[in-house]
Amino acid sequence: MCSSDLVTYMMIDPILQGETTMDEFERCVALGAKGVKVHPDIYGHHPDHPLMMQVYERCQELGLGVLSDSRNADFGRPLGWIPVLKAFPHLKFIMAHLPDEMWDDRIDLARQFGDNLWFDMSTGFVDDHHPAGDHACMPMTQAVRVFRKIGTDRIMYGSDS
Repeated sequence: MCSSDLVTYMMIDPILQGETTMDEFERCVALGAKGVKVHPDIYGHHPDHPLMMQVYERCQELGLGVLSDSRNADFGRPLGWIPVLKAFPHLKFIMAHLPDEMWDDRIDLARQFGDNLWFDMSTGFVDDHHPAGDHACMPMTQAVRVFRKIGTDRIMYGSDS
């Protein structure tokens, strides 16, 4: 078991795990996982994949968090999470990589889903010393505006980078 200072999240992939997705979820919960890390673009599924909807429902029931990459790509784009956030209004959802492109879409989501949506600001911001790349696309000049619109109490630092 991990140190009590660490919060363990499980990786759930409905494409890889298929019909055993919920079995893997329950196995990880029994081992003490406190949430789920989802990476739709790597796994190749949309946020509202039917097996993932079962996972989110169970997370909401158990009070577990869901952390997801949300880059602007085929599967994980921020606005693609609207069906999930609407279906599970008590789900503790963290949308990772706020400084990625499409930060204004995240502001719109923050307005719509004030009670169950938080953001992670990992990878940093763009300035004269830090060029854009990977998840870092937001110019430092936009950070204050974006943080104020979302609310600093809904932004955290965490990283898988």
